[in-house]
Amino acid sequence: MKFNDAVGSIDIDTSHLKRFLTTWFRKDDLVTIVGIPATGVRKVMSFTIKASELHDVTPEMFDKLSIVETDQRRMNVYVGINPTKEENTVTLYSRGDKSNVRAVYGCFIDLDVVKSGKKLGVFESKDEIYSFLKSLDLPPTMIIDNGANGGVHAYWRLKDEDIERADESLLAHWWAYISSLSPVKIDRLIDKTRISRLPSGIYWPSDEGKFDNVKVVMDDGPLYSLDHILNVSEYAYNEHNRKVSELRMQKTRTDIDAWNKRLAHHIVLNDSRATSRQYTERQVTVLMYLMDDYISNHFEWSDILEPYGWTFLRQDHDGSGVWARPGQGARSAVVDYQKSDGSISGVMSLLSSSDETLLADLKEAGVPLTKKQVLLRLKYNDDVVLMVDDLYTEVMNDQANR
Repeated sequence: MKFNDAVGSIDIDTSHLKRFLTTWFRKDDLVTIVGIPATGVRKVMSFTIKASELHDVTPEMFDKLSIVETDQRRMNVYVGINPTKEENTVTLYSRGDKSNVRAVYGCFIDLDVVKSGKKLGVFESKDEIYSFLKSLDLPPTMIIDNGANGGVHAYWRLKDEDIERADESLLAHWWAYISSLSPVKIDRLIDKTRISRLPSGIYWPSDEGKFDNVKVVMDDGPLYSLDHILNVSEYAYNEHNRKVSELRMQKTRTDIDAWNKRLAHHIVLNDSRATSRQYTERQVTVLMYLMDDYISNHFEWSDILEPYGWTFLRQDHDGSGVWARPGQGARSAVVDYQKSDGSISGVMSLLSSSDETLLADLKEAGVPLTKKQVLLRLKYNDDVVLMVDDLYTEVMNDQANR
C-alpha cells in the first residue's frame, strides 16, 4: 500500500533526514529508531540501524515507517538523540535503557507552542520561539521544526574531541541554563535516552489536527567545547539545585507542621479528653495514621487523577496502572507497580517533567507522590487545612463503623 493512498497528498523530502544525520551523528554510529502509533494502543516498535544506512533511506522506504501496512496504524517516527552501543538490549518492542547509550553528543531542548489542550510551558507562537533562540549567546547548532501541529527542537552539538568526556550531567546543566533565560517553563528533558522526532518524518497529531513534515530549518550553527557549555551553565545549574533543596526542606517541614496543627485543632474541638498536650500529640499521631489509611483504602488513583484531566491508558501484566498526563496520550506515570521486595508501591512513578502534570516540582524536589500528596496538590492546591477539614468527618465515621 502506498502512503498517499492512505492519507492523501503529502511529500516526503529525505534531504532533512540527511542534513540531520550529517550534522549530529557520525557515519558509523548505530542509531535507535522508535515508532509510536499516533492513536490507539501506543505499542512502541524499535530497531537499530547504522547512520550511513539511514542516510540512504528513500522516500518510498520512509512511507513504510509512517504506516504499518497490516492494520494501517499511523506511526510517529522518533530517533534516539545519542548513539547506541553495538551490544544493546533494543528489541522490536523495547527501545532499551541508559545502559545502551554509547555517548552524549550534546544538548537538546524541546520548545512548544500553544495548541488545544496544552497551555502550560509553551510559547504563544513559533515566531516567539525563534526570537528566543536568536537571543541566546550560544546559538543552536541545529533547529528542527515539527510542522504545523508541533513545536521546535534545538540542538547544541559538542566538538568530536570533547564527546568522550561528556556525561548525562551535561543535559541537566544545559536545561537549567536555558530555563533560567526562557520566558516560559521548559520541560526538563535531561535523560540521555531521550528520543526526538526524526526529520523528514510525518508529525501525526493524536487528534484530528493537521499532519505535517518534520523539517531541519537550520544546521550550520557552531559546535561547542564541553568546557564552554559547562562554564556558561554552571551558575544556573547550581542555583537550580539550591532552589530544589530549599523546596524539599520547606515542603517537608511545612506539610508536617500544617498537618499536626490542623489535626490537633480537630482533636481539641471534638475530644473532651484532649486536656493535655501529651494526650493531644498522641492523638495527632493516631489520627495522622487513620487519615493515611483512609486515603489509601478509599481513594482509587482514578478518583484522584481523572477529575484533573489524567487519562488511564492500560493495566500492564504486573498489575501496574499506566496513566497519561492532561492533554497527552502517551505514558506519563505508573502506579501500583511492584517494588523489588514484591510488594505494591503506594507511590506514583512520575515519568514526565511537564508542568501539565501539576506534580513536576514535587518530583524534582524528591517529595514522594503518595495518594495523599497527589490528592493534596490536585484537589486542594496544597491547602492542608482545607483537606483536613474536608476529610476529618469521613475518617472518623469510617473508624466508628469498623
